[in-house]
Amino acid sequence: MARGEDSPAMKHFRELKEAHGNAVLLYQIGDFFETFFDDAKEIARVLGITLTSRGEQLDGQAIPMAGFPLRALDQHLPRLLEAGLRVVVCEQTEDSALAKGLVKREVTRVITPGTVTEDSLLDARKANIIAAWIASGNSGGLAWAELATGRFLCTTLSRQDLPSALARLEPAELLLTEAYWSRERDELNALRALTSAALTAEPDFSFDEIRAISALKAHFGVQTLAGFGFENSSGIELAAAGALLSYLQENQRGKLAHLRNLERFEPSSVMALDRATLDALEVVATLRGRERRGSLLDCIDETCTSMGARELRSWLVNPQTELRHVSARHAAVEELVRTPRRLKLVRDALDGLPDIERLAGKV
Repeated sequence: MARGEDSPAMKHFRELKEAHGNAVLLYQIGDFFETFFDDAKEIARVLGITLTSRGEQLDGQAIPMAGFPLRALDQHLPRLLEAGLRVVVCEQTEDSALAKGLVKREVTRVITPGTVTEDSLLDARKANIIAAWIASGNSGGLAWAELATGRFLCTTLSRQDLPSALARLEPAELLLTEAYWSRERDELNALRALTSAALTAEPDFSFDEIRAISALKAHFGVQTLAGFGFENSSGIELAAAGALLSYLQENQRGKLAHLRNLERFEPSSVMALDRATLDALEVVATLRGRERRGSLLDCIDETCTSMGARELRSWLVNPQTELRHVSARHAAVEELVRTPRRLKLVRDALDGLPDIERLAGKV
């Protein structure tokens, strides 16, 4: 090849990178995942691995390169995601020994902080939430999903209530419109200070109400969303839900059969605890160190299963305001306290139970 001329593999890398420009591209070459250019510099910094180089660019500069063995992917993914990076995995799809010319490769996974489903990358006792927000005047639509279990919800709330909602949800990733990203700088900076979520800008058309509702109907195979509680089949919350669904479809390559329902969340059904209250009461994390150990949740969590632990956490950050729900919980607790033998039987039956919610999400 002439000086600065790309190899076939490098040409393919550039094409994929252009299609996934805002993500780190892990490109399989033999037994290694390799990255090049700015991606190489980024993963070398985050993972603390050696930055090297290969070949030359047209300007004579060496091409930055960094990589690691295929077997180390699960080891390195958590650190890449914690750094707020999106990761695109491109794997060889044919045996290199049998290939004629360039080995066939294709993108097999797009992994973001909010779309992780691997048990090894998840906290079993905490939901991994991805959310989407679209503002409209003084209110907006908020949708969120837990991809590992298939739960999918949306609601309408005022702008001033968004911080409280995010404090309770603690999403790993939050989708925003590009317009919001570029125009609402003060609110965006406030969100960055409030949440540790990776903030992702999505095209405004993804949040278009008509387009979003069509995407939802197509996914659920229905002509109307009335059966889900959205009688008018319209609303800003559906714009957020449809945008979130489209993002998940793109990143999961259509593997969303376990998202079978869309729930409308009623904010009035729970007490709106804001970040200051959750922090002051140390409900799920301590003020010092932001650790679970020493929090209210840590003190009272005697659950037998990871499903129960996630549900207990949800109960604590979303206290019920409807008397019938509160009374039902009190009655259940009273029954178990009053009959220790029954309590032991229940706990023995639950002990060692696998995470059925997350297992069902893989079916």
